[in-house]
Amino acid sequence: MKSQKTVAGAIKACLDQLADEAKQADLSELCQLIRVSALAAEDAMGPQAKRATSKIQRRTRRGGADKAAASA
Repeated sequence: MKSQKTVAGAIKACLDQLADEAKQADLSELCQLIRVSALAAEDAMGPQAKRATSKIQRRTRRGGADKAAASA
């Protein structure tokens, strides 16, 4: 069984990606709601996991930007 930190980290990464997509679609209120949910997932990960989450976010955003550029 996966640890709570692992599951919370995966959920946070998904929520961050959804928030980015909502922002790109001009859905600012939805983006803010998703960002608050992502913060709750980050809190569930614990204080030491925040540094790891930042690295995952950077990788996820780069990957998402690469996919968008490739499809354009």
